[in-house]
This record gives sequence, structure tokens and C-alpha cells, in this order.
Amino acid sequence: MSGSEISAYFVAHSHKPGDTAKLCISADCGLVDVKIVRQGSIDLCVEEHQRVPVEFQPVPDAVVSEGCGWQTTLELEVGSAWTSGFYLAEIRASGRLEAPPALAFFVLRPAQRTADIVLCLTTSTWEAYNDFGGANAYSSGSDSYSAGAPQVSRHRPMAAGILRKPNDAVRIANVETQGEDVPWLAYAVSKGLSIWSGGTGWWNWEWPFVRWAEAQGYTLDYICSDDLDRDPSCLEGYSAYLSVGHDEYWSWEMRDTVEIFARSGGNVIFLSGNTAFWQVRWNEERTQMTTYKSRFRNDPVYKSEDPSRTTGLWSNPVTGRPENSMTGLSFTRAGYARMAGCSPKGLGGYIVERPEHWVFEGTGLRYGDVLGRKDVIIGYEVDGCAYRLVEGRPVPTGEDGTPDATVILGTAPAALMNRDNAPPGFYPEDAMTDQEVVADQLLGSTDAAALQAFKHGRACLIVEDRANGGFLFNSGATDWTCGLAGEDPDVDRITRTVLDRALARCA
Repeated sequence: MSGSEISAYFVAHSHKPGDTAKLCISADCGLVDVKIVRQGSIDLCVEEHQRVPVEFQPVPDAVVSEGCGWQTTLELEVGSAWTSGFYLAEIRASGRLEAPPALAFFVLRPAQRTADIVLCLTTSTWEAYNDFGGANAYSSGSDSYSAGAPQVSRHRPMAAGILRKPNDAVRIANVETQGEDVPWLAYAVSKGLSIWSGGTGWWNWEWPFVRWAEAQGYTLDYICSDDLDRDPSCLEGYSAYLSVGHDEYWSWEMRDTVEIFARSGGNVIFLSGNTAFWQVRWNEERTQMTTYKSRFRNDPVYKSEDPSRTTGLWSNPVTGRPENSMTGLSFTRAGYARMAGCSPKGLGGYIVERPEHWVFEGTGLRYGDVLGRKDVIIGYEVDGCAYRLVEGRPVPTGEDGTPDATVILGTAPAALMNRDNAPPGFYPEDAMTDQEVVADQLLGSTDAAALQAFKHGRACLIVEDRANGGFLFNSGATDWTCGLAGEDPDVDRITRTVLDRALARCA
């Protein structure tokens, strides 16, 4: 760190009113100004601190796995009147209003439930992609998908682009040209952003959803991945649990919390893709996340008496808990769309399979129409399930863990990345491709037959109406929220229908 660079992080990701939020800052400019902003349909500044003394705090060599270990610079008393939501600290050298701020965040839970829908921000996935310090769960100091760090710490600043991007930022899905290039990569480099921030973070999906939802009059309470992991009671009293965007990394405890909620009659809404693909473990202090991923056989738990918490795919038979049993879908059965060589000229939307379903009420959609094409909601990462055709329409087989009552409402082609369709150089020779990882962990082989079994995928839009009165809705797509307030009003209408149905049980 040199010049007037500033970096910062909060010690804890989650707080309640009345808590003390500890902000750690490293800077060599002597004094900083700190503004705390709640971001929603409008930005609301709740507190400012001027001329806060700061010191340069070095980044240790083991920062990726062990964290920065910085001293607390500023303690913030979380106001009792602050509204549940996402709070951003903007930190600038004192008097330098024109300078781009350093950013840090925390999520404010309500002291008591104030809404019927709770939105869980996907902070465990943010941590996996965060390459502050030179590495993350994907890569050890390069731009390729090489062997990443098996442990990552949350006591690090977020890499550039995860919490905020320029207004002209391009999407990671190839929306405009329908070519096999990935414009995001060149854009990120040109703007000094982490290339990994294209696949994660508050700015990409969750903030657009929150702006839309609050503008529509929906009231939300907020939690984050940490809360699901450490507090089994955090969903009590809510009508619906909601996840948005890219929700890839889940611990055993996170799944327990959501699945118990669903079994009790709670509604579960995933407006997300690649959901619960990898199992992770947190240390006792919940400051370090373990995720061996493609090298799951190196995880010490794998050779233990109970290997079920091995940090590989949730769909790995050694775990015995495929994500489909919670989400209804799996990335292993779909993959990427409008991304490099994976369906680069695809429709960008769902082919409607069952327009008579309650989800489509008021849309006027018919069988075979394409939902969300203009806004390319089928882009980047998408989830599917094993199915067969019955009278020409898809019905889940259940062989991959998808519940029998699941109804497939729409489909769209997708593919897992391999050496033929990935960006050049994305997979080094000694790294496994996504297709190889799935074949290896589900079938125990990467021979030609195993790879062929996962060569072609299909995203699915699903719903499951449950006997206990609750329902599961899964958009099966990271980019569903790109259709909100977009050119296709049907994405708005369907999202409102789903949220309103969840709220109807509270009336």
C-alpha cells in the first residue's frame, strides 16, 4: 500500500441495533472521513465521522487464509432507529470529497421482525470470490481458474468491484454481441476491478433487486450467510426466505436453518442461480471459511469416520445431501449460458412450458413463448434438474434429489464449461474444468462416458407447492433480477406474483 490508498473492513458482517460495529482501516494519509450509508431504493446517510485518525496497517503474508488482523480504527454504535438493510461505509482522506472512497459493509438485522419476507445477502459467496491479498477460492494469484486457497478469511477488505462498480459496468453474461468473448474481463482490467467481482457482490444482483422491491412497496428484513450459519432461529416468524443473484457457498448449518424453516411451512424463494453448489465449513469463530472444492479428497474430513461434511459439491455422494432436496435444482444439470462458448447465441430467456400455472397469472404467456429474452435473464450461471418428457413437457425424474412435487415451468439450454467452450487460458493444464469436476464428484470418473453425461444441460424455472402449505420457487438463474424494471414486464409480474403469494399467508 502506498500513496493515499485506503482499505477497510468491519470485524463482523452482521449486527443488530445497539451493537458496536468495529471498523478496521489502513491508510497513510493521517486522517479520514467516514460516511455510513444505508443503500436501498434511495441512499440514506445515517452517520458521519470527520477527521478520524488512521495509521498504515500492513497486510500480512497469510492474509487470504488468516485475515489482516488489523486494530480497530473506529467503533460505531448502531442506532436503535436504523432500518434493517445493507450498510456501506465510505472512507476518504479528509477533505478529499472528489476521491473515490474505500468501502466496507455490514448487514443490519432487525432487533425484532419488522417484515414478513427476509432477504439473505450471499456473503459467503462474496468471501469465496474476494481476492484481496492475491488469491481466493478459485485462484492463487492469477486470472485463471487454478487451484485456489482452501481457506479464506472474512477479515479482509473486499476486492474492487464487489461492493460497487461504475455505472457503465458490463455484465459478465455476453448480452450485446452474442459472441464467444467475455467483454467483462477486458472491462474489469481497464477499470482496475477484480475480474472475480463480475460473478459476485452486492452491486451485481442484490442491490438492483432491493431498489426494485423497495420502490414497489415491499418491506424486507435483512440477514446474511453468517446469520444462517450461527443462528438457527434467525428465520422464525417470517413467511418467506429470499435469496437473490449468486448464492453458491453454503455450510451444513446454513442448510439446516433453511430446510427446517421450509419443513415448518415457510415459503422459500430463490431468485438465484448456481445455488448451494459447494459445501463449506466455518471455524468456531466464523472468521475462516474452508472450501477444498475440486480437491475435496485433500479435505481432512474426507478420510474421517463421517465424511459428509467434506467441502466438495453438495451433489457428491459422499455428502449424501444434494442441493436439489432444498433448492429443487442443481448447477450440475445446467451450467452457463451466453458465456464464452456456452450457448453464446442462446435465446436469453426461458421457453414457457406450463403457462396455465399460477406463477404465470396475468402475463398472457403461452406455451413456447420466451420469458425474459430482451433482458437476457438466462445468462451467466443457471441451474437445472434431471427430467423426462411426458406428453411433450418436462417432468423431473427425481434421480438427482429434486422432489417429486416439483413442476418445471420453463427451460433453456446451457452447458458446463470445458476446454472446448471456456475462454482461452481460463483452465490451466493442471486444473479441472467444471465439467470434469462434476463428472469426478458425481460419477467418480472423468473418462469420456462420464464427461458426456454432463455435456449438455438445461436451465429450469420451477415451483413446488408443498403439502404443509408453503411453496418453493426457484428462478434457476443468477440474472433473473436483470429482468426487473427491464424491457420484459412479465419478469416483474411473475416476481410480484410470487412475493404476493408468500405474503398472502400473513394477511
